[in-house]
Amino acid sequence: MAEPQPTFQTLDELKPQLLENAAVLEHWKKIRKGSKIPSWGTFDPLDIYEHLPGCMILRIESYDMHRVLLFGTRLANRFGFDISSGNALDLYPGTERDKSRNRTQVALDRPAIILNTLTGETTRGTPMRSETMVLPFVNDRGTIDTLIYSINQFEFDPRNPGALKTIEAGDLSDYGYYDL
Repeated sequence: MAEPQPTFQTLDELKPQLLENAAVLEHWKKIRKGSKIPSWGTFDPLDIYEHLPGCMILRIESYDMHRVLLFGTRLANRFGFDISSGNALDLYPGTERDKSRNRTQVALDRPAIILNTLTGETTRGTPMRSETMVLPFVNDRGTIDTLIYSINQFEFDPRNPGALKTIEAGDLSDYGYYDL
């Protein structure tokens, strides 16, 4: 598979469609303090408290272990369970697991911000579409090991939510990138 090309040439071109994701991105940009990528030590979850229900924070411990530090309540309700402290890769069955791992590796290796749309289906048969943004953070050693996924759903109907039954990670070519 060909290396995905950057979709966005400047950080200002990166415009999430959903307000929740735009607010998380604006906060990420604010705490960079002149750096390309903010330090995890500059992040205080309380600063984006109202957006945490749609966030998943991962610590990448190894290629196969993406430890979930925080799994937002909205996400837990949509999936029907809370995977906090577990492995985020367990959210994806079969080949979707590899796609998710590869997407995460791109954010770490390039490094890059990723913006894309995920699709899936609820247990009630309702199609689901969400916008996902992945933002990297550096640790005290200057390497990226923490990512915030801001995952928010288009056209969510709280009267008929249903739990998430399937999730499609998409191919890397489906993603928008901004190389840092």
